[in-house]
Amino acid sequence: MKSIICRSTLIPPRPGEEEGVYAAQPVSLGDTLVNITSNGDSLNMKERMRDEGFSLEDSDMDVHFTYLSEVPTSACRNGRTTIITLRCDITQPGNGTVEMPPHCPDGTCDGCDFHFLWRSKAACPQCNEQDYEEVIGECIHGEQTIHYIPPKHCVLTSGEKPTTKKRTCAILPFWLQISIYVTIGTGLIMIGLLCYCWKKNQKLEYKYMKLVGTSGGRDGELPAAETCALDEGEDDEQFDAVKFQESKGKRFFNKLKSMTSKGEDDNPFETIRLSEKDPLT
Repeated sequence: MKSIICRSTLIPPRPGEEEGVYAAQPVSLGDTLVNITSNGDSLNMKERMRDEGFSLEDSDMDVHFTYLSEVPTSACRNGRTTIITLRCDITQPGNGTVEMPPHCPDGTCDGCDFHFLWRSKAACPQCNEQDYEEVIGECIHGEQTIHYIPPKHCVLTSGEKPTTKKRTCAILPFWLQISIYVTIGTGLIMIGLLCYCWKKNQKLEYKYMKLVGTSGGRDGELPAAETCALDEGEDDEQFDAVKFQESKGKRFFNKLKSMTSKGEDDNPFETIRLSEKDPLT
């Protein structure tokens, strides 16, 4: 029998019979490949798989192959339909494993529509460079190891990327290098300022020594500074006396006081207070 998908039934012997197992005539379940779809193209496929008891874990990349057998039977007037779902599983060895719906152990729930789940690494796409996960190791003695972890949803090709790679690295972290550079720069600036101040002090010392050398005094002695004190033979009368000027407010009160004292001047008698030392006669 030439068919893409067919089913062969084995009939065990009845109790007490000595004959062996009988095999029924194979039945075609799929002669023609109708279409190939994915979960994104077939919206109701996930619901169907959920109803049949299949696990939906890692089902985003499932690919569904639909086959049709147009040979009608008494139970299936429109023929039989078979769906084979390929699921990526890189842990499967060889050709992988085929699972039937958990809720339909015979592979079909109505006898006409069959569904099989085929787990295989052959259903996985090939890995690209962007699919690898990069893990950078610690920098040890100027050398750093980079680990490339392949993803779980693709298979490695013949030109696969190496799992590890070594490269040179700096022992000190970047922020510490910047701190060291800033510290060194600050130290150089401070040294420059110190040299400038020392040079300036040397010039001042030179001017000081030159001033001492050109002065008329003794060696190492500067001329006397000017003072406001009186020299010998000078008298205070040579200088003008300091006069204090009364303020306008004080002069105004003195005028009022003189005006109020005019009435007392008309009295011919004047009161004089005598002290105990003055004699009465």
